[in-house]
Amino acid sequence: ANYSMNIKDFLSSTKKFHTSPLYPTFICTSVDHVATTHDPGLAKDLFGKCQGGSKRVNQEELELLLRALRHVPIICRPAGSVPSMARNLAKILADSGGVRLVTACGDDANGVLFLESMNSTGVDTSQVLHRQAPTGQCVIVSCDGQRTMRTCIHPECRLQPHDLALEQFQNRAETAWVFTSAYTLYTDGLLQKIVAYASQSGRRIALDSASQELVSSQRSALCALLEQGCIDVCICNEDEAAQLGQSQPASTDLRAQHEGSEWTRSQPHALPQPHMRALSYLAQQCKIAAVVTLGSQGCLVSPGTAASQEQLQGFGSKLTVPHCFFPSMDVKAVDCTGAGDAFSSGFIAGLCKGRTLKQCAHLGCAMGAAAVQVVGSELDGAAWQYFQANAAPAGLSIAI
Repeated sequence: ANYSMNIKDFLSSTKKFHTSPLYPTFICTSVDHVATTHDPGLAKDLFGKCQGGSKRVNQEELELLLRALRHVPIICRPAGSVPSMARNLAKILADSGGVRLVTACGDDANGVLFLESMNSTGVDTSQVLHRQAPTGQCVIVSCDGQRTMRTCIHPECRLQPHDLALEQFQNRAETAWVFTSAYTLYTDGLLQKIVAYASQSGRRIALDSASQELVSSQRSALCALLEQGCIDVCICNEDEAAQLGQSQPASTDLRAQHEGSEWTRSQPHALPQPHMRALSYLAQQCKIAAVVTLGSQGCLVSPGTAASQEQLQGFGSKLTVPHCFFPSMDVKAVDCTGAGDAFSSGFIAGLCKGRTLKQCAHLGCAMGAAAVQVVGSELDGAAWQYFQANAAPAGLSIAI
């Protein structure tokens, strides 16, 4: 790879390979520096009592951290949940037009690394904007299964609201879905503009709630957006659901309201009240579905306010079964990195293909199970073969 060329030259050199994808995605571009250590003393020296989770740092703090890790093996790779999902979706949806990234990228070697990785997996980067600023970076220190993340995104390297145009959502009549992450709330007005333009253009919107830290710090803005009623699908994990549910009243806990229903009898474990409040709250705000992933145990899906009868096939009546539990697949987990993103890829692919919510949940669980069988967030050939075999019951076939 020629990482010495700048972003503008790189985009020009690959422009001829761009297609007309169907599913725009909005992100902040960054590159991960993954350091793995078995020395708890090093992790303690670096982070003290603040090990685990994700926090924002400035450029100086990030460089100090990288210098402190200079004797630890580090792997560099395109960062973030949305890029990981984009790569997966580009493969699954290759016969439907693929995936387009709409983002901003730094004019440096990390930017070229990021874009080359995206292009090599079939993701369209033709609408990536290049900035005269460093590409975002994230240092991930993994110690005995615990990951601590420190992210630095240069203010000038972020996608801004004024970078968007309504035409980006209208120029492809067949563009049905827009996927974005709540991380865009870190840029004032960006997520709101994405949602507004997508809604004006009649696009469906899928939202990932990003992280526990994001939900905690941006809860008011996130809830205000959800309560506009423009989001079709929202996906969050247990930690994010717990944060979101803390602000919801006890009356929204459907577990108590539907005790003894088919769903509660089949539930493998009792979720804490905040989780159930969050799931119920999201279902009341989203049009199609609210999803809470349960890690190795599967997921919970609740129909939204406007889920169609076609989407509810095999799911059960919204009145008798307000939520459905879908178990995970029994596989030996090697590494859980990227499993949540893989689940979202499968679920969203099902939506894009017009599958039922039950089939979407099945595809999400199949992708999650495939992801935990490999080290890292990129699926290998065997993992894709596993997904291909398990996607068949949902009527989805992909080329390996």
